[in-house]
Amino acid sequence: MDKERKIPARFLEKLDEYVRGSQYVPNELKKLGRSLLNNLENPLGCIVQSCQSGSERRLIEVLVHFLVVLKCLPQNRLLQPLANLACDPTLMKDAFIPTMPHDNGFEIMQANIEKFRWYECPNGHRYVITECGKPYESFRCPTCSARIGGERYVLAENNRDASGQDRSSTGHILGNAEAQPEAVTSERNLTPLACGVLRCLTHIAMLLGTGQNIQSVAAIIKPPVQDVVQFLKEHIQYDVRCIAQSTGNSDDEAVQLIHLVLAGIVNNLSEEEDSIKLSGNLTTKDSRKVWEDAFMSTYLNPVLSDMTRLLQSSFERMVNDERLGK
Repeated sequence: MDKERKIPARFLEKLDEYVRGSQYVPNELKKLGRSLLNNLENPLGCIVQSCQSGSERRLIEVLVHFLVVLKCLPQNRLLQPLANLACDPTLMKDAFIPTMPHDNGFEIMQANIEKFRWYECPNGHRYVITECGKPYESFRCPTCSARIGGERYVLAENNRDASGQDRSSTGHILGNAEAQPEAVTSERNLTPLACGVLRCLTHIAMLLGTGQNIQSVAAIIKPPVQDVVQFLKEHIQYDVRCIAQSTGNSDDEAVQLIHLVLAGIVNNLSEEEDSIKLSGNLTTKDSRKVWEDAFMSTYLNPVLSDMTRLLQSSFERMVNDERLGK
């Protein structure tokens, strides 16, 4: 490898300190993580130990790769929200976390406020009555099955006029991974695939953040969970499955796609980020949307639009790498 393309020794030392000192990385994974770091100066990167399970190996490889990218590009403004989550999660205490859903019901209400009349079920889920806007029949709330509507223009018990308040929340608000739908949906301008990839990167950053301040990462998650590390690992596994399903690939190929995005970040030092007013702390819904759009156009789209060729090329390089065996 050319000298100018090697990772500086000081970065490797810091990464080695992180892996050795983290109390949240299992001991059996620390050994693999350090072996990866010890081989980062070799052409094409890392040695994979056969004694690790596939999922453990994939996780530690992505964690180390992501941390390398963050340490190599400390001034990159487009990486700032992810860097905050990974290195100083206290900065994201009141942040609108990337890819989290927002209150689109509020936006729909505002767009149709004069056409329809909006109500809320007893549990606060909004619904609309068209035409005259008065309840004449009873139904069940599609979200919680509570009684909604009414009879002969009399509103059902405990129903009420809908609040015009925006209920978009800060923090991580997805809940447990097992409760998620089978596929990731789009959020704002993010395509489903872009949303899945960025959400996976967000969870990886949060998992890295547990090694810095697990209490601050826990404070971001709503509702609270008992085992923050396991919660995030399960979300990463779910994200990988969704990416694989969305692309028609295997889990290994989905993880390789994450690596390609990370490699693309280092290779694509775009000037576009300097022309956009970006917030690193994402303290408003609008700042999150602007950042997501910039991250997708700068780092995700170039890889996802050429995904098949890039995956094939990367796997061919691995096959031809004699150090990985035959």
